Formats: sequence, C-alpha cells, structure tokens
Amino acid sequence: MFVRSAVALLAVAAVAAGCGTRTERASGILVFDGLATGSYLHAIRPDGRGLEPLRLPKTCSPSDFSRDGRVLRCDEWTDPWGTYAVTRRGQAWRRVPLPREWRYPPRVAKGLDYEADFAIDAPEWAPAGDRIAFIRRPDAPYGDIWYSGTGNVVVADREGKSERVVARRGEVPTWSPDGTRLAFARCRVTKADPTDEDAEASARCSIWTVSVTKPKSAERLADDVSSPPVWSPDGNFVAFLRATRHCAVVCKRRIFVVRASGRDPRPVGPTLTEASQLFWLPQSAPAVVLTRETTPEAALGLQRCVDIWNRARMQWPTGAANVRLVKDRCQVTVAEIRDHGFLSAGFPCWQPVPLCYQCPSHGGALHTLDPVQRVWNAEVDKTGKLTLARAPRGPRLPLPTRPPYPLLNGYVLPFGTDGRPRPGLIFARTLTGTCVGRGYGRHPDSLRCGWTKRGFTYVDDSCFKAPGRLRVGDVVLCPEGAGSTSFIRLKLSKLGPSD
Repeated sequence: MFVRSAVALLAVAAVAAGCGTRTERASGILVFDGLATGSYLHAIRPDGRGLEPLRLPKTCSPSDFSRDGRVLRCDEWTDPWGTYAVTRRGQAWRRVPLPREWRYPPRVAKGLDYEADFAIDAPEWAPAGDRIAFIRRPDAPYGDIWYSGTGNVVVADREGKSERVVARRGEVPTWSPDGTRLAFARCRVTKADPTDEDAEASARCSIWTVSVTKPKSAERLADDVSSPPVWSPDGNFVAFLRATRHCAVVCKRRIFVVRASGRDPRPVGPTLTEASQLFWLPQSAPAVVLTRETTPEAALGLQRCVDIWNRARMQWPTGAANVRLVKDRCQVTVAEIRDHGFLSAGFPCWQPVPLCYQCPSHGGALHTLDPVQRVWNAEVDKTGKLTLARAPRGPRLPLPTRPPYPLLNGYVLPFGTDGRPRPGLIFARTLTGTCVGRGYGRHPDSLRCGWTKRGFTYVDDSCFKAPGRLRVGDVVLCPEGAGSTSFIRLKLSKLGPSD
C-alpha cells in the first residue's frame, strides 16, 4: 500500500510536458529508471500521466528495447554471463534470437573490436534496414568518450560500398522513425584531475539533428543534456534527461521533451535519482509489462536498517545507496563507480549479525549491480550517515542490542584510551605477522595487517592497535568478523611503510 500510494502521488505531481496543441501531442510511452520506490523501470505518458512500474524478467539487467517494443535485450550478471533477448508470450517471458537491428555486418563488427582500436562506435540500423549510421573515430582509441566515442557521424549503405559523413564531432546517432534524420549528441569534456570527485560531471552536452537526405548542416535542438536522445514513435519529438542540479551526493535528473522542429524543451514527470536509461516506445509495446502488483518492503523496516548502519558508524563512499531487506536481514548497497556520468557498480554490505554490517574491502567484491539494487532509495553523506529518500513517519522500530563497546565500520574497537584491551573480549589465538599502513577505517589506530598460516597469506584491513606509536613486538588485535568480540592477537615481527 505504501509504494502504490507513493506512486499515485508522484503521478499526480508529475508535470505535464505540454508537447504542443491538442491536435499534436506526442505518442507512445516513456520508459525510464530513477524512481526511489517500486520497480527498477517505470513508464509514463509524454504528457506526464499514467506513471506505472514495469515488470522485468528475473536475472535481466535491461539494456535496450527493440524499436517496435517487442523484444527486450538483457545483460545477465550471474553465471552464465552474457547478453540475451526475450519477448513476452502470454504471461511468460521467452528467449528469442537477437533481432536484426542488433546484429551488424562484419565490417562494422570488426570496427567495434579492440583489434581495430575501436575505430567504429554506436552503430544503429535505419528503420528500413537499408542503411546504418555510426561514429567513425579519427582518434581511436583515444579522444573524448561520453555516451559513445566522438567522431564523424557516418551513414553507410547495407553493403558498405558507400559512406557519407553527415556531421562531425558527434556521438550516439539515432534514426528518426521515417529514416530521414539523425539526432545525435555533442559533448565538450573539460580537462579535470582524475582524482577530482567532480571529474565525471565535467561534460557539457547538447543534442543536434541533421538530415540524411539533403546536404544541410546540423541544427542544435537542445542544451544542458544528460543522456543520448530518443525519438518519439511518430518522429515529431525528441526526449532526453537533463540534470536539475549539480551532482553533489547524488545526481538528480528529469525527463525533457522537445519538438523535433526545435522549441523550448518541457519537463515530464517527477525528479529522478541517478537516472541512466530512457526509452520511447509505442503505446502498445509488448515487452512493456505494466504492473500494480508490487511487494514493497515495509518503510519502518528499511528505516531500522538505516538506524543500524548509522549506529555502527559505517564509513563508506559518499553517494547513492540502495536499502533493502533480504530474508529479514538488511542489505545496503553503496554506489561507487560513476562511468561517464552514470552509476554502474557498487558495494553490497550485508548484515551478518543483527547489530552491524559486513562490507567488502574498498575495491573488493566490485561488480555490476543487479537492477533491484539500482533503485536508489537512500544516500550516504560525507560523514557516512545514511538517509532514506522518503523517511517514514511514526515511531521507529527498536534496534537490536549491541556489545557494550564502540563500533567503527561495524567492527568493535578493542582498545580503550588507556591502551589496554577492553574487558570481556575473547582472544581466539596468537599469531605473528606484519602491518602495512592504515586500514580502511578512518581512525588513527586502524591498521592493515597480514600473516601466513599453512602456506596461505591472510590480510585483514580492520585490525586495530593501542593508541600511540607502534613498534616491533607490539600486539595488535584483528576481529574475527563484523560485530564480533573475538579477536586474533597479532604479534608484530616487522612494520611496513605507513600510508
């Protein structure tokens, strides 16, 4: 009931696109991600009405829809890995061969390969299947890359005997439904320090259109663009995402629709969090399955997960987060990798015991996220504090009892200010090892230590020393797990360089 009410409120609050007069309104439906509740993908009409969640096949990370909306292309990030296509038959999803529009001639496929230095990028068949548009990159494999490689926008015939440059300095060319025009992006990427957290927000992009039947120059359609362009099924409009503010903790975007003839873009629907996908499909697209049968996680339960995270003093990267319940245990996925302006991967932190979380090492267990974990319903600020996008009202659920010791990143801090181990700790065994630099906790006594046992080398990034200077022969304590009061006593044989 909570999510259905929230979705209904969003639908009421959606801003109409105002795409023209009553006699000329945009057709089809817009499919997108970025809502903090419900499914990964949602659909909305171009006038802002009818916001609904979509049902997706299990294990499907949606990457594209066919032009007619009949086939959904999926990436699978569990074994077996790969890309596959599905269509809906009745209430079931069935795998089908990739349609022709996603299969390219050998000369194009070869240009997409690393052996050809990725000289070709972003190919797309014309609706009639008689021509193909793509980017030919003069600076491959170097040069600016945002939505695709930057280069000449080329139109070629099916046999590859004729190629014609219709525009320069373009990316992601997209055919109009009648095959007479291309919409494409142009991005100017400023030089930024790769370590700058705002480096990924350095691109300034615009959308252009160009005729492929007449020798005319490209015309600018819209500025301040944050996605590739997508055409309406009738070819009269183009949609795109636009940032509504600077990407600080998270990126906020909205869908905008503009006439293909070029007028002021108008917003459609609610503000989106970290939106990265946008499609414009026919109204009756078979692969678009609307569903009201959502099973939302209880808001109070999610808030309890947030409260446990904050009490355990978790120190994880600033950014968007997904909070969910898995078999009555909390899971918090913190976004980490921003790839060309869009989040693509993160770190899933599990709740091994009721009172805290267990996260992988920063950089460990990094993987492309399942769509259910890309519903960004929370964010982590620079202090590590986790906050839900829509915090529930009313009394909060009680938190599980924790050990009578302070926590950091979910681990017990074993030493008191007097330099002695806290009373009540358990010492499983004593080993000899080495510590090299700081651990992953932002704490002056956090250490990264390792030891060898039976031919195997073990590394623990959450060991702790007593306050003060560390010397050879001192003992540091390494926890046996998140929230555990059982520790390994590690006697130092030598010290490595500190960070």
